[in-house]
Amino acid sequence: MALFKNVDDIKRFLAGNQKNLSENTIMPFVEQAEIRYIIPVIGNEFFTELDEYYNPAEGDTPEANSKLDLAIARIQRSLAYYTLLDALPFLNVTVGNIGVQESNSEKSSPVRQWSYVELITTTTENADTFLDNALEFLEKKADDYTTWKESDAYTQSKELFINNAKELSKYLLTNNSRRVYLALRPFIARAEDLYIKPAIGTELFAEMKAYVLDSEQPEPYQPIVYGLIQKALAQLTLFLSIPEVQFVTTGFGLKLQGQMLAAGNKLTPALADIGPIKENAWQLADRYLTELKRYLDENAATIETYQNSTVYKSTTRRRYQLPDNSNSNSFRVK
Repeated sequence: MALFKNVDDIKRFLAGNQKNLSENTIMPFVEQAEIRYIIPVIGNEFFTELDEYYNPAEGDTPEANSKLDLAIARIQRSLAYYTLLDALPFLNVTVGNIGVQESNSEKSSPVRQWSYVELITTTTENADTFLDNALEFLEKKADDYTTWKESDAYTQSKELFINNAKELSKYLLTNNSRRVYLALRPFIARAEDLYIKPAIGTELFAEMKAYVLDSEQPEPYQPIVYGLIQKALAQLTLFLSIPEVQFVTTGFGLKLQGQMLAAGNKLTPALADIGPIKENAWQLADRYLTELKRYLDENAATIETYQNSTVYKSTTRRRYQLPDNSNSNSFRVK
């Protein structure tokens, strides 16, 4: 089943003049788009709940649910464009016993290359924008959608130091994209294990995790440490993700690479130049980690879990401190 019942349902969300879209032609792409784009983002459990409500079993008449209706409408707007996105390459050709033929007729001709590229680009932008909009709606109304909130797809990750798209966008130019955040979430966890925990110690790491879950009565230093952790963690996340995640540079910052454009000479969107981005991310991460360590060392007397940890050694010169030349015949700089 699918979250559209017929072609007219799809056309309600697509701007422009949609001609001769038959159900046999377009409806298979609906389920394909759901599998590729929608279910990975909202989770299979929540999708199943929506699908069973929207497509009740024969003889069942589910009670009207305005909350599910609102969620479905938000998702349908995105799904309509993802359906079109997946369908476009196939609508432009026909496949038969004599091979692949380009669609044509006496009254129409195949679309020009640049018009096709622009259509693909705009369709991708619309699909991604409306899906982010749907996720934002679900975040704000999370208590109304417990199936989604309790699933792995929930876009608030309280177990992480950066636990939603809005927090990530404070430190990286992601335009508050939920899809970017979901893609980077595994790298946030990886950066925490590889860099944050060794820097602050297991004990303080566990304490700050507890602070994230319950910050109603914090110690005075905890909000400061948390902010410093987030600064370093955002850049470390970007640094670690670049080899595995392809980004596109736009006027709105970094976005995930959408469907590769293919028209004539294999045109593709402008991918970010990852070399300078990765180098800059590492330099900023190093600076923020230094700032975090400096604060912890200077305030160790009031942060017991850090002072008692193996990573704190009060007699060791910190790497951010200048060399001590007071008893030396020669002058040395770092």
